[in-house]
Amino acid sequence: MKICENQTTEYHSANFTEHETAWTPAPTTFDNGDEIREGHYIYKYAGVSGTNTTDAPFDGSTDWLIQRATNYYAMLDSRPESKTKTQTTNPDAIIIEMDLNNYDTIALLNLDAISVRIEITDLNTNTAVYDETFDLNDSDKIVDALSYYFSPFSFKKTVYETIPLYGNARAKIWINKPLSEAKCGRLVLGQSYDLGISLFNINSTLESYSTTTFDQFGTPTLRPRDAVYNSTYTILLPSERTENIKRTRKRLDAVPILFIGDENDSSKYENLLSYGLWQTATMRLKNPVKTEMSLSTKELI
Repeated sequence: MKICENQTTEYHSANFTEHETAWTPAPTTFDNGDEIREGHYIYKYAGVSGTNTTDAPFDGSTDWLIQRATNYYAMLDSRPESKTKTQTTNPDAIIIEMDLNNYDTIALLNLDAISVRIEITDLNTNTAVYDETFDLNDSDKIVDALSYYFSPFSFKKTVYETIPLYGNARAKIWINKPLSEAKCGRLVLGQSYDLGISLFNINSTLESYSTTTFDQFGTPTLRPRDAVYNSTYTILLPSERTENIKRTRKRLDAVPILFIGDENDSSKYENLLSYGLWQTATMRLKNPVKTEMSLSTKELI
């Protein structure tokens, strides 16, 4: 089991820009519910309709409520008060370049694409040191002629890769979906931290926040809401690392991170990836050599 906190907050370049209406300091008339962009975020006006305001959203004005990241920034968003189930979209392909600084992990989550290409260039020598293309066609269910013609046609939603360490490098990423909208929910790029060995008996539950109420005649009213995956892992680690992991757990409290349950390149479980919050980490010192940790997470995507 490895974890990775996203350590990059800006693109070196991108083939898309922020197109939402930007806030300006001049007095402007807003209606309740109007949305504007400030920085990389969208804010909704909560004041009285038809009023003028010179209060900027970033000044902490109660007239503005943060809603979500802009389309440009959605897949990099880590601000806790904004919505996380957003996607960056672009016709045909999302093409970005990111600067690297001793990063060893890259992950793309909640994808809607048919392929992804990742190329890494060492800027000291201007040499391509890594170039991989990932076909997202999910063909695991195709085992014979019958399943070829009748199995559900789907694409994988995640890409995870261990990349070579370079202190001065740049990654170029293509997320491709020709003649349609390419989408990516989250980009995670950073240096991983090894927790220990993931054991089997991993539990994953779906927690629904939808509600159903009944009136006096027994007529139901369903209010559909989101559902969230919760997972629990059992991890085996060397006993001498318990204090270091305890400090890491505390430092990353309430910080969205990537959990990598299966590190195998040929993982049949899409690497058991989850992006979310570290809920609990109960450690049991079994003996001077081994410690067992029960880790629970709540996913954000």
